Amino acid sequence: MSTTQPTKKAAPKRKGLAAPLDAHSPGVDVLRAYWIGAFPGCVGEGLSIAGVNFPKINEDVKRNSGAKGGTQRIPRLGALVRLDHAKVELIRARLLQQVIRFTEVHRPEEFITDSHGDEKRVGHQTDAMDYDQPRRKGRPIRIPTETELENARKAGRPLRKYTRGTHDEPAARYLFAQLCTNQEKPVRGEAYPPSLEDADIEWPEEK
Repeated sequence: MSTTQPTKKAAPKRKGLAAPLDAHSPGVDVLRAYWIGAFPGCVGEGLSIAGVNFPKINEDVKRNSGAKGGTQRIPRLGALVRLDHAKVELIRARLLQQVIRFTEVHRPEEFITDSHGDEKRVGHQTDAMDYDQPRRKGRPIRIPTETELENARKAGRPLRKYTRGTHDEPAARYLFAQLCTNQEKPVRGEAYPPSLEDADIEWPEEK
């Protein structure tokens, strides 16, 4: 007595390895132009939040005309970047976890006298292009969420819980992000805008 084995169907032959785009709805990532940066009182040359660099100063490099040539470096406040809504939301979330641990006592409202005898405010915001303020020493610290602490504990990974330091301040106090009025030809401002401690990152469709 013989038994008959079931016939196996041949697997369909692949035509290629193209991603199935037709199975997904089309979408467009909307990018908005922002003028972002760090105030003079921030540590270092600025901070990186959610992979976006908030610098104190950038330089425009222009080539001089004439026989000798050469270049001219013009300092500019902050930087011009384009962000989508997802990145804006991520920056918002990260800033709620980011502090600066200063090792010096100066407060943003304090004033000093510079080498010219002029009184200048030390801190996060000024009214003009005044980027020569003395820099406070310190370092950025990220506050882990309760979920991150619990996941680290379960995985047996050391993750220190945040304990507030004497001179800790929110990183948002030393950063700014302003939606550019002209989205086609964005430009930097000549005076600092409000800090992200005092103003949210504007996204037009949220109004």
